[in-house]
Order: sequence, then C-alpha cells, then structure tokens
Amino acid sequence: MDRDILKERFVNMQKMRKRLIVFKVGVMAGICLSASVLWADPMEVPQDLSLDESLSVFSATAPVVLSTEPVQVSTVPVVVSTETPAGIFPLKIVHPPEGATLPYLRTSFAYGSADPRGTLSINGKAVPIHPGGGFLAMVSFTTGTFVIQAELRVGTATHTASRKIFVSGPPVASPVVPLTIETLRPEGDMELRPGDPISIFCKGSPGMEAFFQIEGVHGKFPLLENSKDAPVRGIYRGTYILQPEDKIKNAQVRVTLVDRERGEKAGKGTRGRVSRMDEEIPRMVEVTGENAVVRAGPAYAAGDKAGYLFFPPVGTRLQVVGRQGEELKVRLSQTRNAWITQSDVRVLPKGTHLASTTAGSLAAVSRENSTLIRVPLGQKIPFEVRPADDRRSVDVSFFGAVSNSDWIHYDSSATAVAQVRWFQDDSDTYRVRVVAPSGTWWGYDARYEGATFVLELRSPPVLKSTSPLEGLTVAVDAGHSSDKGSVGPTGLLEKDANLAIALVLQKKLLAEKARVVMIRKGNEHVSLYDRPKMAWQARADVLISVHNNALPEGANPFERNGYGVYYFHPYSLELARDIHGAYADVFKSTSPAQAAVLRDDSLHYGNLALPRTPQMPAVLTESAYMIVPREEALLKTEAFQDACAEAMLKGLKRYVRRMRGMEEEAVMQKPAGQKKGPAGRAPVTGGKGAPKPSKGESPKKPRRLPGATPLAVPEWH
Repeated sequence: MDRDILKERFVNMQKMRKRLIVFKVGVMAGICLSASVLWADPMEVPQDLSLDESLSVFSATAPVVLSTEPVQVSTVPVVVSTETPAGIFPLKIVHPPEGATLPYLRTSFAYGSADPRGTLSINGKAVPIHPGGGFLAMVSFTTGTFVIQAELRVGTATHTASRKIFVSGPPVASPVVPLTIETLRPEGDMELRPGDPISIFCKGSPGMEAFFQIEGVHGKFPLLENSKDAPVRGIYRGTYILQPEDKIKNAQVRVTLVDRERGEKAGKGTRGRVSRMDEEIPRMVEVTGENAVVRAGPAYAAGDKAGYLFFPPVGTRLQVVGRQGEELKVRLSQTRNAWITQSDVRVLPKGTHLASTTAGSLAAVSRENSTLIRVPLGQKIPFEVRPADDRRSVDVSFFGAVSNSDWIHYDSSATAVAQVRWFQDDSDTYRVRVVAPSGTWWGYDARYEGATFVLELRSPPVLKSTSPLEGLTVAVDAGHSSDKGSVGPTGLLEKDANLAIALVLQKKLLAEKARVVMIRKGNEHVSLYDRPKMAWQARADVLISVHNNALPEGANPFERNGYGVYYFHPYSLELARDIHGAYADVFKSTSPAQAAVLRDDSLHYGNLALPRTPQMPAVLTESAYMIVPREEALLKTEAFQDACAEAMLKGLKRYVRRMRGMEEEAVMQKPAGQKKGPAGRAPVTGGKGAPKPSKGESPKKPRRLPGATPLAVPEWH
C-alpha cells in the first residue's frame, strides 16, 4: 500500500478521535491489508505525534489472524466513567498529577499506563509493564522543581510523557545572620482561665538567648531551645500559667531573640491574642451540628485534630471554659475537659443555667430485636458510651447529673439485659452500667427522646431456619461516588471497582435469603455521613463498606499491598476477624481454582466514618490496592470480584452462626432442648428516607469494568 493512502487514513483517524477503529497493517508474502478492531474502547491519539511516528505505532503490531467463529456480544452492563479516558495507549502518567507539590521525600511512587508490547523507562531506569497495561515505579526525588520523564519504545516508535512537580525541601535551621524569627505560635486567639497554660512556640536563629513577654503581665519568661542532637536547631518553647491577678484582654505575646556575641536583638509578636475569660457568668452553648464531634484535645496543627471522644446529639448543652482559635474548650466534669469546633454550636443567652440535672428511675424494656434502657434526665446533657471489650457490659457516663435513681424496672421481655446498675463517680458524673452477656447484643443506639435518654441494645434477629443469614438485613456500602476515590494506573476508578464487588455481594446475600440494603446502587451521590444514617434508618443488622486501597506519598506499594479489613467498635472486631480470615482462605491458597494470591495487609482498628457506625457490627474492607497494576487488573475481572464478595460472605456467615447460637460446622441444627439464640423478632425495615430492602428483587447483574474479562482465572498470580 503506498504512502498516500496511509496518509489519507491518518488524517481521517484524526477527525474521529472519540471513537476510532484502527486498521493494522501486516506484511505477509506480499503487501496485504488485514482489518481488525484493536480496541473496543475509544483510544486517545496523542496530538503531538508526527505522521511517521503515528504510522510506526499502527504498523508495528503483529499480523492479525482473523477468526471465523461467530462474535459473542456480552449483555453485561459496562461501568464506564466519562471522566477518565478509556484508552491507555501508548503512554500516560496518572500519578503524581501535573504541578503537584509534595512534602519532603527522598522517594515516592509514580504510576500510569503504557503499551505492554513496548519497553518502558522512567528517568533512565527500566520499569516493567503489566500485561494489563499498567506500570508502577518508585522514583528517587531531588528537592525543588522535579521532572518525571517516561520513555516508551514500541518497535521503531518512541513515545514520551512527563510530569513536572515540586518537592519540598527538608526542614532547615533559620539563618544566624541576619537574626531571624520565622514562625510563632499561638496563631489563633485564645481565651483562658486562671490556671490555664499559654504555650509559646518559636522557630528562629539557633543558639540564641530567648524569652517572651505578655502584654499586661509583668516579667520576662524564658524560652528553651531544643536539644543539640535535634535534626533542626532553633526551636524554642516556653509556657506561662495564667494567674488569678492577671487581667488581660487581646494581649499580644512578644518573643525576643538575643545574640550576645554580636550585641543584636530581634523581636516579633504573635498573630494570636490572649484574653482572660469572664468567669462571673457561665458561657453556655448548644450543639447545632448534626455531625458534631467532641474531641480529646485541641488541634495539634492545621488539619490535624485530636481524637474523637463522642458525638453529642443536636440540642446537647455544654459549658465553655476556654477557646483556642476556632475550637472551644468545654467542661464535662470536675476532672475532665474536652474540645468542640465553634461552628458546631450556637451561643446561648447570658444567664443560661448550667447543664446539670438529676437522673430518675431506670427502666429496661424490649422492643422487636432490641432492649431499651430509659434514663429520665430533664434536659440534654453530654454523655459518653463505652462498651466493654468483652461485650459483657456497656457503661454510659452522664456529665452534669446527680442520681435520684431509687428504682430500676425490668420488663419481663428484656431478656438481653442481665442487670442495670448506677454509680456516682464524682459530684457531677453519673454512670449507668448495663450488664448484657456476650452474644445477646451486637450494636447500640444512644439518643434522646425529648429529655429522656435511651440506650437501645440491638440483638441478632431470632433464628427461624438453618440458614445463618436468612432474615438478616445487611447494608452494603459501595464506597465513594462523586468523589471517585483513588484511580488505578489504567484509569480504573475506585468507585466503579467498589460498586462491581458490592453488586456481586448483593447477589450472594440474596441467594442466602438475607435482606439487602444497597447504600449506593449506581453513580448517585451519597454523602459520607449520610451512609451510616441510611443503614440505621433501614434497621440494618450488619454494615459492610466495600473499598479498595491506595497509599499516601512516600509509602512503598511494593511493600504495602493486598487485602485488609478495618473495624472501630470492640463488638465489630469479631466480624472483622472472621472476614479477614475468609480473605486469607480465598487469597492465600495456591490452588488454581482461586482467583489470585494476595498479600495479607492485616486487620486494623480504624477511626473511619463507616466502621464508627454504632448501631450494628460494621467493617470496611480493602480488597486490593488500586495503584498496583497487578491488583488493578484483577479488579477488572469477574473472577476476582466474585472472590472478594465470597470472602465477605464466608466471614459474615461464620460470625452470624456464632452470634445466632449456631454451630460453626456444616450441620447447624442444635440438639433438642438446647437454647437457641437471643430472643427477639426480625427487624422492621423502612422508615422515612430509608432505602427499601431488596428482598425478592432480582439483583442487578455484576458490572463489567472497563477492560474486564469474562469469568476466568488469571494466569499470573
């Protein structure tokens, strides 16, 4: 075929960028043309390729042997994101993104896609290409502007791609000359009471004499420099305890460094101002944020807040005893303080009385598959729920309450509770202990109904057959959606991989006669905090959040990969262990019947939104690492999707058998006369705004992801 014909076809192909059919040219006994569809998905055509380079890419492929077999067209829906190009050839860097600013790192990872027929190098080092088209490499960085240069050779053609990023430098000491003060804290305004500390931080020229002064307070207070062995010198810290006689308002803290050798001084004032709180009239606030969090301490740095203590319901009243920037210090008891974000509360009028009340007589009653413990309080005060690690009891501490609990009433139906006791831990901390034998409950809801506190202990539904999951309501959360989650080397989006596995899990659960609540059925947006609410509104008994993993900058995906399971509450640990063990059964086997062999990325406690759901055992699964080419390729296959869902199902069945009083063995009928699981009825599903369980529905077929293959065992393990 002459060059003019090829040139004409090249021009036509440039006009058909969104859907190209590429013709291979093969040289056989003479020059002949074999037409073949090379890619079923659209292919990106680089705009900067010359005609010669483009023709060399198309002509470098091997001759195609045309099949005479009829073409089988799949009817399985395909998950295709229009936001990520479907074509992966010839070369593309996906991560890090162009223009990214990275922290100080010696090495980190880069990944993307390349034609697997070629040879790839990144910054001069050879990088293997997975058969699925993905590549992953660790790159050594230098600080400042840094370019990641990838080069792919396919036959006689060479393709390049690059990423320009900025790598931050390591922490360095401030210069001695000129005398310098770089950083000061506090950066935000503070309100304090006598006895509260004012902590001062300064980064400046090392080896200096340093002190600070507070406007309106007499004296100079020392700042001590960090150790000579520290990686970076010139870090100065000091503390002043506010005294009863200190009357300060919007006072600035001024830091001074003194260079005795040169006879020089340098001074600078903090951005944050310090004031003494008015103690004559208590300052009261009321929680308004639905997702408000009471934390153990103030933020350590911007974006790095202290750990969660509890989640106060809307309407809970708190006494403010301090402020640091946008965070309020609140009093819980004589010995405990905590912190809450200012935007999650509203200030109550001056003169609002303290959040204190008396606790009346207690009652334990049964409703459906739950036992309710009611504590009349008179107003909404802060409380903290602490289940025991052995699940034999639950403690609820009420801050600002005094006992008047002369009676404790037990309804005859409240069989999940063995005993209810109360304690007055100090003058304003009242604690209720609910003794509930392990196995009789597996989640709780703590709420106010008016001014009455209600602790609802949830029990496994009563068993009505030999199937462990029959009658169980399982909430399945396919992680991410509008936020997409992580992205794989060939452009696979985590939200799509999560949904594909979740739909297979739905099908398996329905086959076991479970009810299924799909938190997300497609690409609809569901906010993070709405997901556990939807599970609870549907009265789900178990929550499984389906995810796939990624790593932060600087981590090594060649060392950290595979499957992992996360939990938060102690009573979810057993479920997490069972599912994690089932993953090991599926992915550690070398049997050819298994989909793949994966590394065990361990079982983890994780302070994550979905596992924090208290009303039911809740876990989050990470079946594979999106950023690892081999694992991304596996996620596209129906075999791997099925294996992941099977691991979750097996683990759930093990857990539920035990919790519902069934034997672990295949024969699950108990001998005559032996007690069955805890009493209770099957949960009532529904409720305003709740997704309807899919009992009796025909589940959607598993979705095939971009590039997915029919059910088959991959050859590379």
